[in-house]
Amino acid sequence: MIVVALILVVVCVVVILGALLGNPSEVVRLEFFDVVSADVTSIEAFLIGLATGAVTLLALWLLIAALRRARHQASERRAMERRHDELEREKAELEHKLGRDREADRTLGSPAASGSTETHGTTTQPRVDPDPR
Repeated sequence: MIVVALILVVVCVVVILGALLGNPSEVVRLEFFDVVSADVTSIEAFLIGLATGAVTLLALWLLIAALRRARHQASERRAMERRHDELEREKAELEHKLGRDREADRTLGSPAASGSTETHGTTTQPRVDPDPR
């Protein structure tokens, strides 16, 4: 890989030096889709190509950055959906357990189930469950 990269760098340097040190006054005719044409020097043609390459690299960089961001956001969304499902299951379990506890209190005839803290004219403290789970 490194060897291929070095060869490409050397080729690019040779092309750049050839464009800059060649005959700069030579006129080149550029045609775009047989609609627009322009007469430019070889250096101007080289600079147009250089600018086009830079814009292409910028566009590719933006595309890759957007794809990474979209992938990251999708990953976060999936993690949040999993967490939401987990919390919903936990909530359902707690509601089920609370319903069972309330039903057990009603069947035992507990005064705490009716919300009353008074029995036969005396006041009592409401029952506190030591393990709220």
